Amino acid sequence: DIMTRNQTRRVEIACPVSSPEIKGMLSEYLERLLADNTKARKLQPDGNYLAQEPADAPQVNAQGYYMEHPVALSATESARRPFAMKLFEKIKFRRD
Repeated sequence: DIMTRNQTRRVEIACPVSSPEIKGMLSEYLERLLADNTKARKLQPDGNYLAQEPADAPQVNAQGYYMEHPVALSATESARRPFAMKLFEKIKFRRD
């Protein structure tokens, strides 16, 4: 998501991905985003964005797809919860 608003108001980080499951999910996710021809915009040399016109190919709406098919990985909420609970137990909240 390398957009101007993300580069000027946020700190973006990158990290290696070693899980085959997550690598596969990220590859599929990127392919779907790059194939989007419904809501996609293309950056022009003058800095303006131009809507991508759907060609004769079937329409691909990545945002709509993921709204209807959320990403599901093998890790469950209950499996992640103990780590989160331990993490928050270490944080001391101050009341001012």
